[in-house]
Amino acid sequence: MSKQQPTQFINPETPGYVGFAN
Repeated sequence: MSKQQPTQFINPETPGYVGFAN
């Protein structure tokens, strides 16, 4: 799991995923 890399798939478990989802 790379937190520094841009997550292509949004995971609700990932903290800060909201930033990517929006």
